[in-house]
Amino acid sequence: MRLYDMAQDISAALDRVDEAEGEITPELAFDLDTLDAKLEDKIDACCGRIRGWDLEAKAIREEEQRLAKRRKALENKQRSLREYVMHCLDIAQKDAVKGLRFSVRVGTTRPSVQVVDASALPERFVELVPKPDKAAIKAALDAGEDVPGAELNASKLSLTIR
Repeated sequence: MRLYDMAQDISAALDRVDEAEGEITPELAFDLDTLDAKLEDKIDACCGRIRGWDLEAKAIREEEQRLAKRRKALENKQRSLREYVMHCLDIAQKDAVKGLRFSVRVGTTRPSVQVVDASALPERFVELVPKPDKAAIKAALDAGEDVPGAELNASKLSLTIR
């Protein structure tokens, strides 16, 4: 088999992994295992695909941040223009205006609760969600202390790609 054909076979198998949303099914694992290529070539191709997905995920993350900034700017513009319209209605001493495309009316919202001192609230109005202090638990377990309800997990293997 020629090197070009092996590269195409590996690429096709990795495309099927991509189509399966990254899940290595037993069938895909079998396909990858039975490819007529050296282990180094398979691993190199897999690492190339991992690197590509990593870069794509990074680009998506950056785009999400850019879009979040854009959304926030649009929400600020909307809030500011709403305040301006309400100011205009206030100056004109009107509660409602009907235009060609839109009708606006100033009204009051339903009352909302504002907590001014959470420590003064009766217990029945406070939700307490216990959150384990994992750093303190790990330090205690490392020191040989018995911590009921917690245990150290064995270290996981990780793959470094350079």
